[in-house]
Amino acid sequence: MSEILEYFLKQNITAESFQHPEVSVPLLKLKIEGKRPVTLIMTDGLSQKKMKLPEQSNEFDQIELYWALPEYWDLSDLSNPNTNWIFHWLNKLVRHLLDKDVWFGHGHTFKTQSLSPTMKQEFLMLMRPLIVDDVLSKVHEAVQSIGFLSIVPLFKAEFDFKQQKGTSSLVTKMTEDGVSEILDDYRESLLKKRFGYLR
Repeated sequence: MSEILEYFLKQNITAESFQHPEVSVPLLKLKIEGKRPVTLIMTDGLSQKKMKLPEQSNEFDQIELYWALPEYWDLSDLSNPNTNWIFHWLNKLVRHLLDKDVWFGHGHTFKTQSLSPTMKQEFLMLMRPLIVDDVLSKVHEAVQSIGFLSIVPLFKAEFDFKQQKGTSSLVTKMTEDGVSEILDDYRESLLKKRFGYLR
C-alpha cells in the first residue's frame, strides 16, 4: 500500500487503488466530501520521479496529477468516448514527465485536440487544487515532499488570456466565475467577445 493511499484511508476517505491498461502508473479513485462532493482520479507513483526545478522555484519537485470528475460521469463504461479520454491524456502527461528531462508546475499548459465529443477544449493546464485544496493541503503535513496538480481543460481563448495576462489572472477569473478543476462537459469559455477573445 502506498503512503498516499494509506493516508487517505486513515482519514476515512473512500479510496481504492487500481491499474488502468492505458496508464503507466497505478491510480487512485478517491471520493472527497469537502467543499463539494467530488471523485478524483489520481496518479499514485508519479512522485517517485524527483524533478529538476529551476533555481528559486517554489514548486514541489515530486507531484501527483489528478482529474476531478463531475457527479454525472460514469466510468464503468470503458468504451464511452465522453469519459475514457481522461486515461489517454493522463498517460500522455505521465510519459512526458517520466521519459523526458522536464518538470511540471502550476500553470503549465499542453496542446491537445478536441478532447471528446462533449469536451471541446483544446488545451490542458496544470493547476494547484481549488475545490479540494482543504483536503490535499493536509496531505503535505503527512507526506511533505509531494504536491498535487489538477488537470484542467482550457479553450483557446482562455489559453491566450493566460499567455498574455498570466496564470494568476486566469485562475482569479475562474474563481470569480465559479469554475474549479472539476470537469464540466457543458462549460463555455470564460472569455466574452467584449474582452476581445473568442472561444
